[in-house]
Amino acid sequence: MKSFMENYLFGVMVFSFFAAIIIFNIPNFISNKNITSKENIVDTVQIVDSYENTTGGTMTLVGKALVRTPSTTHYNIVVKYKGKEHKIDNYDTYKQFKDKKGQNVKAMMKKITYKDKEIKYEIKNIYEEN
Repeated sequence: MKSFMENYLFGVMVFSFFAAIIIFNIPNFISNKNITSKENIVDTVQIVDSYENTTGGTMTLVGKALVRTPSTTHYNIVVKYKGKEHKIDNYDTYKQFKDKKGQNVKAMMKKITYKDKEIKYEIKNIYEEN
């Protein structure tokens, strides 16, 4: 039979888990509540940069064992739309557009309008018009 302390610790862990889920989702709930509209649009953006960078790949001591953390390579294309820069981290997009700095391309994006009339754009994909 489990002791009182084991049951108590289990209860604290379960409560903490659910509390963390609630706390981390509150900002999403608040920002979604203030959204008045979302629409998908296509417009022209300019490619301003392309780069790749690798994160991770470091050696970490775990107990007495030296463990290498995996590395991740990010393939980024930076586009500018209405004066703001947006980063797209996608290998295929990077491969297609990495040498096209300064060029205008079409972008599929989501336009999000908030109650306070603020508008944000989320760039989903870019492509060349044929």
